[in-house]
Amino acid sequence: MTSVPNEGVETSPHQNENVDLFHEESPILVHREVQMNEIKIGTSFTNEDDAYDYYNRYAISRGFSIRKDVIRRNKNGKIISRTFVCSKEGESEAQSENRLKVRTGCKAFVRIKENEGVWILTNYYDEHNHEMADDSEKHLLRSGRNISKANEKVISSMVAAGFGATQTFAYLADEHGGEEKVQFTLEDLNNHIQTKRTIHLEAGDAQSLVNQFKQQHKNDPMFSYSVQLDSECHMSNFFWRDGKSLIDYECFGNVVIFDCAHRTNKYGMICAPFTGINHHKKNVVFGCAFLIDETIPTFVWLFKTFLEEMGNRHPVTIFTDQAQAMANAIKQVFPNTKHRLCMWHLSENAGKHLSHHLANPGFKESFRKCVYGCNSEMEFETYWAKMIADYNLTGHKWLSDLYDLRQKWCPAFSLDIFSAAVRSTQRSESTNSVFRKISCKTMTLSRIVYHIQKVAERWRSKERKLDFRGKQGVPLHAARNSGILRQAAQIYTVKIFTEFRKEFYDTLHLVLEGVTNNEVEHVYILRQETQISQFYVHFNPVCYSVACSCKKFESMGLLCCHALKVLNLNGVSSMPSCYMLKRWTKDVKKGERVVENTDLSQNSCSFSATLARSELMLKAYKSIDNSVLDSMGFNIAKKHLATWAKEIENHVVTMNLTCEHTSSESEKDSEVEVDISNSVHITKIKNPAKRRPKGESNARLKGALERKKKRTPPEKY
Repeated sequence: MTSVPNEGVETSPHQNENVDLFHEESPILVHREVQMNEIKIGTSFTNEDDAYDYYNRYAISRGFSIRKDVIRRNKNGKIISRTFVCSKEGESEAQSENRLKVRTGCKAFVRIKENEGVWILTNYYDEHNHEMADDSEKHLLRSGRNISKANEKVISSMVAAGFGATQTFAYLADEHGGEEKVQFTLEDLNNHIQTKRTIHLEAGDAQSLVNQFKQQHKNDPMFSYSVQLDSECHMSNFFWRDGKSLIDYECFGNVVIFDCAHRTNKYGMICAPFTGINHHKKNVVFGCAFLIDETIPTFVWLFKTFLEEMGNRHPVTIFTDQAQAMANAIKQVFPNTKHRLCMWHLSENAGKHLSHHLANPGFKESFRKCVYGCNSEMEFETYWAKMIADYNLTGHKWLSDLYDLRQKWCPAFSLDIFSAAVRSTQRSESTNSVFRKISCKTMTLSRIVYHIQKVAERWRSKERKLDFRGKQGVPLHAARNSGILRQAAQIYTVKIFTEFRKEFYDTLHLVLEGVTNNEVEHVYILRQETQISQFYVHFNPVCYSVACSCKKFESMGLLCCHALKVLNLNGVSSMPSCYMLKRWTKDVKKGERVVENTDLSQNSCSFSATLARSELMLKAYKSIDNSVLDSMGFNIAKKHLATWAKEIENHVVTMNLTCEHTSSESEKDSEVEVDISNSVHITKIKNPAKRRPKGESNARLKGALERKKKRTPPEKY
């Protein structure tokens, strides 16, 4: 190999170590614009990293890689000399049959020495005993591979969004114009992702989660969380909700759906989301918890925490799975809340315990009538007794247990309690199906929480789109119908108006059986044309109050067809405002607290490097495209780009210094204090003590009745 001619070149890496620090040429500071076609003795650097960068850029341009080698210190331990060598320096022994012996004993090196705070390049040797990489291979040289800060942000964003390393690398390669221009390999990317995960785990999964919550609280003062610890300071349970969840609860919190059906990570913690339905009948998140077990004390702590975080406003109705511990906790914490059981689980269990009987079409219809079709408690009792007698089911254990719980699952016993027409926790289970896809036994708590928050963001985005659509106008045919229908179209959301319109059209199929008048009100007796069941509607002609025996307004918040028929018979062309429930209207959130939007340009935590990169590239592309039309345009662009690059580099240096100062300050706050029940303050939160058994899946946790099915076969009669 040909060495670079220079009068200060050494003939051996072990000679002339005492070369004068001051060359006859005046020292100069290194900039990135320096031409890397030779190494100059006497070149000055502000620090060791600049010297390494200087030699590394030269090495990459030549086609070899470098690494750091000898460090020399004075008697006080201060570094006074550094040596950078070719990556093939020395000898290596292959540690396995599949590993290559890559070191060839190359003697090339560069040495720098410190003098009064300035590092001077004092000597170097540039003879190599190996083949250099050609231009198509230089991007693979190890010392030239580096993941920049900008690329780190893009990688973090994509990995957080669920993209794998291969997809992320493919995107970056496309953005940079080829893999050789990315400056790192797929293997480097995999190592980077794994290193970040390892650092996160070493910091403590539970502690990192609390630190994450603290940061979110700084960004969103309405964000709140609570953590419960055991006696040894291990995290047991935790709950969190953001500011928007609090607003949603204020608008839609009269009905809460709570389900804890899936274990999600290596600690075996149970995902327990609190959800509801908004004015479009879409899912909305009120908060989420992770629980270490399903005991009464755990549920009591969670429900009390939820109540406190939601301003001590009790829900009207709460839907849950059938679990005795949960029921006991609800009775203790929500004494005035109607506890309803999941109809979906009831149907699933019926298929297991009544499989023999459900094969009979007659029994299936009778059972369905008892579960869904009764309009009063008396009607339910009549049909239930008839079903038991007709099919000789007296003493059937599962049906007897089900009958004892009838007030919690049969709609006929809850007609006067608002439930928003919710009959199942299946909405909550749909959230769990999402969580199951993004969680695994190795995923950290912080990552799971992040993904759950992303799910909530997607739901809110759908709500905003539906809100926008509803504000653009009203259904065309609504404007050509009655005043009540026009009024409903203006006020209700599109989804609720569709249901209201169905009730309105059903008035055409009602038959008036009779009217009873007294001094205070009129009582109308109505029935459907094809049915014999009668409905009684009480109407006050003075204040236009109306109430129906079907109690649809009480349970759903919408007037039923029977009430609408009576209003029509009395010439009422618009509904009284008391019968237009605000939670179903387009303006449900007007007047509520609003969480201020954060300006992304001022919030580094929310700043998206991917979006910023795309915006800058779009703005710069046209100018760059025009600049290459002739040499003058090219020179203008090159001049301004050099100035721009220097300003950005100075900004990065300043930003790094600021970040180092901020990180040193934040280290003092990295460990939190949590006040546990015995008022002892701790300085470090430990990970949950429980470990998930090997081989346990993310399948839905089964209730007591389902587990009982495995122990005792269904009874047959």
